[in-house]
Amino acid sequence: PKGDLRALAAQAQISLIQALATSKIFADIFSRCRLFIYKAFYHFLKSKKSGQYISLGAAGVAGSLTNTILVMGLILVFFKDSYAAAIGEATTAIYGVVAAVVVTNGIPEAIIAAIIVAFVGKILIRFLKV
Repeated sequence: PKGDLRALAAQAQISLIQALATSKIFADIFSRCRLFIYKAFYHFLKSKKSGQYISLGAAGVAGSLTNTILVMGLILVFFKDSYAAAIGEATTAIYGVVAAVVVTNGIPEAIIAAIIVAFVGKILIRFLKV
């Protein structure tokens, strides 16, 4: 009976997450949060008299790493067992797998985000006169 209750609770949790993940409201809130991180970090560094390219680049890194860490962290919290089964690893090995994904994908993504956000942001600031 305990196994049945755990399976039922896990299924209910997955159903709730799937409902939230496919909801337009949840997607809108998540998008706004990511944009807020970029903007807040940029203005924080700009107030510290950092150069505009550095502020924009750091905002790109902060936004990118926040996204990567939140997604992989939520996989650990909600889908650890399912993720382990899907990739054929033991549940205890998932922490290493997630850390490897963050390092191999998250860091290069952050570097590329820093470059793109710095240059595109500079152009947008010039044209929008922000």
